[in-house]
Amino acid sequence: MFEGSFSSFLQFVEQNLPSKTEYSELGTISQTCALLNGLLSLTTAEHTRYERLYVFAFLWSFGVLLPVDAQAKLEEFIRNHDKIVLDLPPVVAGTSMFDYLVDNHGT
Repeated sequence: MFEGSFSSFLQFVEQNLPSKTEYSELGTISQTCALLNGLLSLTTAEHTRYERLYVFAFLWSFGVLLPVDAQAKLEEFIRNHDKIVLDLPPVVAGTSMFDYLVDNHGT
């Protein structure tokens, strides 16, 4: 999952979206890993939805650096990617994936 999508997501962010501030790519990648590790350490359910934890970690590590309109473009890219299909939160009118929270089941 990580190997199959992370570089595509990162490339899209860096080449197509404006950042609100300068950032270290290495620092943001490390933050993604640390956040994902923390979420996984709290997971107790047998049927955890790991892809949702991964998406949450990526979104909040990279998406937090983006203005709201760029966050929407990132979400559209992730939802509509033709080769990367992940277990994403449902689409609810008036919300975005950035409104989504994960519990220790990954739901």
